[in-house]
Order: sequence, then C-alpha cells, then structure tokens
Amino acid sequence: MEVPFAAVLAYKSRNINETCIYEGKTDFFKKQYEELQRFYQQRIECDLPIYCCSITNDITTIKKRNSRNFACGGGINIFAVTDNGNIYSCEHLAFDEKYAVGNIASGIDKKVLESMQPDDVNSILECSNCWIRFFCSAGCFSEKMLIGRASKSLPKEECTLKRIYCGMAFFLFVRKVERN
Repeated sequence: MEVPFAAVLAYKSRNINETCIYEGKTDFFKKQYEELQRFYQQRIECDLPIYCCSITNDITTIKKRNSRNFACGGGINIFAVTDNGNIYSCEHLAFDEKYAVGNIASGIDKKVLESMQPDDVNSILECSNCWIRFFCSAGCFSEKMLIGRASKSLPKEECTLKRIYCGMAFFLFVRKVERN
C-alpha cells in the first residue's frame, strides 16, 4: 500500500527499557541507511514517489535552504494543552503534570517555560563546528529531558547517526536535482 509515513529513531523514554535500540549499533545503521539510499535512489531514477515524509520533508528543507536554530517550536510558538487546562511546551511531555509550564486559568510561568524550551544550536559549543547543526539543531528537546540528558548536544553515537542520515538526505537531494 502506498501511504505516506514518517520514520524516526526510537529513544529511551517511559515506554521502553534502559537501553536505546541504536546504542553500539552505528555500523548496523550505516549499512541500513546505505541500503535505504540505494532504494530511494532507484525510485528517483525511475520517477517513482518517495512515501517517507521524513525524507521528502528533509529534501524540501535542503532545496529551500532552510536552516533551523531550534530543533522545534516547542515552548516558542507551539504548545500543547490538555483537557484539564494544563499547558506544556511539547505534546511529548503532556503525560506528566511535572512538565506543565502553566494552566489556561493561571497563565504560563515564564521561569518554568524557559527551562522547558529547546536551546538555540548557536549556543551549544559541541555543535559549533558541525556541518549539520542547522539541519539537526541538536535534536529533540523533550527526548533529552525524558531520558535525563545533562548535555545540550546529542551523544556522539547519535551525532554520527544524524550525520549519516543527513548525508543520505543530501545525496538524494542531489539525485533529484540531477534528475530534473
């Protein structure tokens, strides 16, 4: 069935055990991304659609030369509101009241909100020389919060996986441009 879908790496959260499924498996994922790249390259060469929204959105981002200082708009211009009126900076945090930044009745607590927003990638020293920093933007803020990361940047293995993925996205973008 040809249905649009999105693909993302799972991360350690309240839903799975202590170990992220990709820890120690960089070589495995690199091979999988290479296979995926060949698959999508063939689809591009045959003028067939790509149904993976993650890839098509990233190709569009590259085409439009969009850059992101923040991984998302969570707590900046996007909020989640639950049925009891609690306000959260991200829908991924709306399962637990300890992550609430306010309530519709009482408003948003600005001090709490400041601690529940993604960091500007320009302020993250570990990302300062990374070629994908404005594409990755140091990853998902709520993911980092949920698994208790102290660092603003991604761990080395995740950075490597992001670079491999972005290399694939750029490769596919070039193939699409060459095809058109």
